Parts: sequence; structure tokens; C-alpha cells
Amino acid sequence: MKLFNICFKYSLRYSQVRHLLRTTPVSKNLCAARCLANLPPDDGNIGSGSLLGLRLLSTSSSSGKFSKHDLKKERQDDVVVTATSDHNIVINENGISEKNVSGMWLRDHCRCQECFSETRYQNLYDPSKIETKPTIAKLEKKGNSVHVDWNDGHSSVYTLDYLLSLLDNKPIRYPNRRLWNAEKLTSEIADVSFQEYMNETEGLAKCLRNLYTYGIAFIDNVPLTKEDFLALSERICFLRECEHGRDNIVISSKEKMYDDIAYTNHSLGFHTDSAYSVEPLGYLTFHLMEHTGEGGLGCYVDGFHVSEIIRKSNPDAYRILSEVLVKQEFIDKHVHYKGNYPVFTIRDNEVKIIRYQTTDRISVQHLSLEETEQFYDGIRLFNKLIYSPENEFWIKYNPGRVVIFDNFRLLHGRSMFTGTRVIRNTVLPRDEVDSRIRKLTGLG
Repeated sequence: MKLFNICFKYSLRYSQVRHLLRTTPVSKNLCAARCLANLPPDDGNIGSGSLLGLRLLSTSSSSGKFSKHDLKKERQDDVVVTATSDHNIVINENGISEKNVSGMWLRDHCRCQECFSETRYQNLYDPSKIETKPTIAKLEKKGNSVHVDWNDGHSSVYTLDYLLSLLDNKPIRYPNRRLWNAEKLTSEIADVSFQEYMNETEGLAKCLRNLYTYGIAFIDNVPLTKEDFLALSERICFLRECEHGRDNIVISSKEKMYDDIAYTNHSLGFHTDSAYSVEPLGYLTFHLMEHTGEGGLGCYVDGFHVSEIIRKSNPDAYRILSEVLVKQEFIDKHVHYKGNYPVFTIRDNEVKIIRYQTTDRISVQHLSLEETEQFYDGIRLFNKLIYSPENEFWIKYNPGRVVIFDNFRLLHGRSMFTGTRVIRNTVLPRDEVDSRIRKLTGLG
């Protein structure tokens, strides 16, 4: 594999890959590159990582293999740090990458005990209260560290790994997530039992790991009581109360509870819930309590996977779906929600939220003729992909099996059914679930 191909595919720095090629047999280049990028040996849709996330076995370079120690030493030898003025510095990596660094920014990111509390994980230094720019009295590189003496008498020490990781402005796309089609999800995901989930920390962590990685998780053998369902939901965090209360019971039949198609027995096309909201519903749980008829299969599609297909195959459609505002509105007995948002909300070079609900779509922002036509072309492409059979993950809802899914990422729908069906569901607040995921799995 050529040097630039390895750099591009795995988001590695030139100096890392140069050392890899020099110390690793050709047959092992690809495997070594994947290790450097914090990826498993086989290919997948997990995002790449940085040198800080190395998972290399420490071996001797004299044996023709590479080691974490060798790579770090190579890196610190390649880096040159110089002051361009009293205020700023330049970090040069191997003559390939040069970063001009603001002295204000450098001072703000000092992590000594005076400037940052490790125990509380909070900043103690406030740059907004500094009347004059800090100036550099002395700058020195010692091994893997940069030492700075400031004109006010303060001294800072930064590791190169710390500085370079902060300065690496190329975001990692979907880190540690698996973007899936139906075949891939079916072969990879497994249920977690209710007993394991409720009684073991690892059982809860396994569920949350699935939820982060795939955007969906399943818990089986759940008792058919409201109390057990609420306990399952609150095992993760407190609930987000919505217009129907802490938990919602959806009795779908010919007689509607609310003026909403979800409360009928009609099929539901793919959608995300509350597309009209500033912050759409974060994570949803569904539990089928009873069903007297036939049909009503559930279906899920990975919206992130679909958006990546569009990004790679039709960049103009990807861009226009992230720019054109769609007015969404929902009116019921006691509520009136509305908002203007694009289909794709993009931050850090990846889609963060998908808002797609055709029944609540009221109007579309009209731009130039060309851009407006591009939007409708883009929405047709998106619709075609989410309804492609290879992307549709169909499941039969069974009493005792709970599904939890990411409403920012997954679109969901259902087939038509007969009889009366009762589903309980709860909403889990986004930030609280993501916090639990980080604490228990280290993901996110």
C-alpha cells in the first residue's frame, strides 16, 4: 500500500506512516496501519483514531517490528518548536506539517495545578479576565515536552502528544460506531437479558455499547408490567417527560386516541420523531404489551449509513440536505410545535441529527431555482436509499422484548396491522444517556 494511501485511508500523520513502512514488513503494513489508527484488523465503519489511542504491543524494532515507544520517539525527534514572536509559536512536524499556534491559546491550555483542577476537571484560568496578552519569555523543547516561561512569572509544560491532539483539526468521522445495513446488523448485534441488564453493571454496559455502536439495543425476557418497564428505562437515567407524561401507552386501533396516524393501525413510513423540535427526542424505548391481530412489524434504517452513501456518491445532495430549511409543524389537542431545520444537521464533519417526518412537513425554504431543484433531487435520493431492502432491518415486536434506539440516528416505521395493539414507550434525555455511555463504556 502506497504511503499517501495509508495516510488518507486511516487519517495518520506522514511521520507515523513513514516509520511504519521503514520498520514493518510489507505484508504487515496494512495491519500495522489499522493498529495505529485504533481500528480492528478487519475492515469496518469504525472511525479512525490518533496516536493517543495506540493499541500496539511493545516489541523491539530490531526484530523488524514496530513499537509504541519507537513511534513516540520518532515523533518527538521529528517535531521542531520555535517562537515566531513574543506571543506565538510554530510547531513543525518533520517539515511536512506546520502549525502556527497562538500564545493566548497556548496559555489558556496550560494544565498545571494553578490553571486546571484534575480532581474537579475544571478550568481555573480565565483568559477573559486578562487585560494584556501573555508573552513568552522562554521557550524550550525537552524530549516529548514543550516548556514555556511566561512574562508574568508563570511556567507551563505541555506534552507534544497533548498539543498535537488538540491542534489536529481533522475530525474523526463516527468514531467507534458501526454504520450498518440490515445484513450487517443482523449478524453482529445480540440481545441482553433483562436479569443481566438489571442486576449486572456489565449487562447495562453491554446494552449501552450496542446503543452507541449501532444506534439500537434489545433487551429480552422483560416482565409485562408497567413497573418493570419503567424500572428498565430508569436503569439508564431519569425519563424525559413529554406531552403524554413520563411514559406513553400507545393503543393503536381503528379508534384513534389522538389525532395522530401513529395511533391508528395504518402503516407508518420511515421517520424520526419530533423533527420540529430544537432538540428532538433523544432515545426511545418500545415495549409491545399485547396484540390481538396480525402484522405490525417494526422496521429500522441507519440514517448515518444512508447519509454516508449520499456524501460519497453525491456531495451536492449531501450539502443541500444540510442547508435547506424544512418547516415542520405538529398540532394536537393541547400542543402546537413547529420548527425550521434541515434534514441533516452536520457538525464536526459528520451528521449529528437526522430530521425526517414527511407527514409533519409544512413547507420548504425556496432558494434559487437550481438549489431548490437540487433539494428535491436530494430528498428523492434519500428516500430511495432508506426504502432500499438492503437497508431495512425488519423485526417482529414480541411481548417481553424491549427495543431502545437513537432517534437522532435511526429512522423507524411499521407495517399495517389488524386488531388492537398496545405499546408502552418512554423517552430518555440525550445528554443523560450519552453521559452514562461514556462513564460505563468509554465510548463517545
